[in-house]
Amino acid sequence: MSKPLTVALINDTSIYSKHFGCQLVGQTFREQFRRVGLDLKISLPKEFDYKDYAAELSKVDLLVVNGEGSIHHNANFHLLELAEKHPSVLVNCVYEQNDANPYLEAFKYVSARESKSAAEIGGQGVECAVIPDVIFASSFLNSYRPVVKAQGVVVTDSYYKQYTQRYFMKRSDKALLFAKKHSPASFIEALLKYEGVVAGRFHAAVACSVLGIPFSTWESNTWKTQGMMNDMGMGHLNSDSRKGAEAILPKTFDPRIQKFALDAKSKIFTLFDTLQDIASQQR
Repeated sequence: MSKPLTVALINDTSIYSKHFGCQLVGQTFREQFRRVGLDLKISLPKEFDYKDYAAELSKVDLLVVNGEGSIHHNANFHLLELAEKHPSVLVNCVYEQNDANPYLEAFKYVSARESKSAAEIGGQGVECAVIPDVIFASSFLNSYRPVVKAQGVVVTDSYYKQYTQRYFMKRSDKALLFAKKHSPASFIEALLKYEGVVAGRFHAAVACSVLGIPFSTWESNTWKTQGMMNDMGMGHLNSDSRKGAEAILPKTFDPRIQKFALDAKSKIFTLFDTLQDIASQQR
């Protein structure tokens, strides 16, 4: 009987971040690995000493590098260097304003979460698929249903640290929701209480897309949110400010978003089928 195919997950953000989205990303990777029969042998955070793990990484069939929101403005290129040392794939990533990087060509497969990042990678001569964020396929997230009697509007926090609770209390009359203070379950349940969400967090927008909650978005530290909204055909619901996003919040949920979410889920399942195929080719 042959041994199961094995993988390592690199930049497992669920290890070092309590943000509900990062926790869901980690859960979804594990769920999909199990579905396609990939045995997760080791999971590492963004920062680690390669020398301490080189031997262990050399024993797995494939390294799966979760780009997520990490690779932009020439940051975290050490994640890309792994492709020259081990069979690797780069998935679920943003890729923004990076200098030319020779390590990209060494990956067996590359996918980005939105078209803007895929275009930059493609501009370096590397084929890049567009596969939306993995939590679109989260069985946990997809198990929730909209609440019939939801009321009011909630504003989430943002990457930008100046948007503190004190800041919001002075400038907005809306309810506030902080992503890092919630587990996936409590964050989702909190979202479902409201009939509209002004999302300053990328994964809050993804959650609303799956849950069927009307939402608008405002800019983050990268183009990830803008890129996803453009891919949805909802670029008009993205603003460069919290105040602007409040002003454009729709009253109803656009069915095109539901279609995008369903298509995204299907693409993610296909992605992990592809990863299984690539891992098997390394034997």
